[in-house]
Amino acid sequence: MSTETSRVFGETVTATSLDTLAKPIEELADKVGKLVAKQRQVIAPPPTKREDRLAKIGAALNGKALPSVQLKISEQSLTRAVIDPAVETEFGKVIKDLGGEIVDAAQSGKPADVVISGEAISHLAARHGQLLSARARVEIKAVRQSDGKVLVIDRETSVGVDIAEAVAGKTALQEAAMNLIERVLPQIVAH
Repeated sequence: MSTETSRVFGETVTATSLDTLAKPIEELADKVGKLVAKQRQVIAPPPTKREDRLAKIGAALNGKALPSVQLKISEQSLTRAVIDPAVETEFGKVIKDLGGEIVDAAQSGKPADVVISGEAISHLAARHGQLLSARARVEIKAVRQSDGKVLVIDRETSVGVDIAEAVAGKTALQEAAMNLIERVLPQIVAH
């Protein structure tokens, strides 16, 4: 099973008795090795560069300008205190990188065209030696302020790995946010 893509592949062998397990185990190991080699790109795809992801999002916007955006995405770790908002940070950074405007309505008193609100959680998932993995889920809704129309509702789950639990959680949240951004921003400008 790929931890990156959640795709599952299988191989089987048959053992006639417990006394003759050596040969089937060897056959299974050989089959699994060949399967992993064959499905390598699916099991562990190469990472996509941030610049490539931004270019893809920019192209999906079809030359349309982003509306001004206010972000209200609460974040919670189920095992530790949250000290900074990874999801809001990622959304804000990408929107700014694409030439959009982030509005802090509390500070400016100026309303944004669109409010993206939601919730995000992360949780320690597994420990293998010094490596820790965390799972995260982000749920968002984008609402146009002028008429209250809900433009997008979406969610994403992701995994992050690091030697520090907090960084693994933030990495999972950041990846989930980026995956959402790729789908959500084009939908917002389409309305």
